[in-house]
Amino acid sequence: METHTLPNQPVLRQKAEEKMTKKRYKLSPEFSKADLLSLNHELLVHQIELEEQNDELAKARDHAEIISEKYTDLYDLAPIGYFTLTNSGEIVEANLYAATMLGKKHTSLAGSRFGFYVTEESKPVFNQFIEDVIRTKSPKKCVINLNIHQHQDTHALLTGHISRNGKYCLITVIDISFAIINP
Repeated sequence: METHTLPNQPVLRQKAEEKMTKKRYKLSPEFSKADLLSLNHELLVHQIELEEQNDELAKARDHAEIISEKYTDLYDLAPIGYFTLTNSGEIVEANLYAATMLGKKHTSLAGSRFGFYVTEESKPVFNQFIEDVIRTKSPKKCVINLNIHQHQDTHALLTGHISRNGKYCLITVIDISFAIINP
């Protein structure tokens, strides 16, 4: 997981000084000592505000990293296949279990068509399933056969629904071969 660090103070200061030079900020010689003390006070208060904001940003970043790790564990390590498909059935994303289920490397699935793994007999059912999920925008289920693992058919229960933005079909795949063979 990639972690993001906040820029360190010397780098930020250097950038600020460069901007100040370009914009030619200058103190007016007409400032009184009271004006300079007031300005100094305002700058110190602003510095403390920025330090507190920086602390809050660091806490937010740490929290986001924890949430991201939990999501990654939940998504990738779940004992169920998760697929994100385009409306035309192209795999956008799949979890590790899904890749293992299809006998493929996790990184090689994106861009391939899910229908490639569906047996010829099950393609009409799968195509209708995807069409129904898209058309009704409500969860649907179907049972199909997948042609995987040295070309052995695997019975699979698919559950799908449309993503919140309506662009993708979110599919779970459960291998139910054992349940069908040994009811």
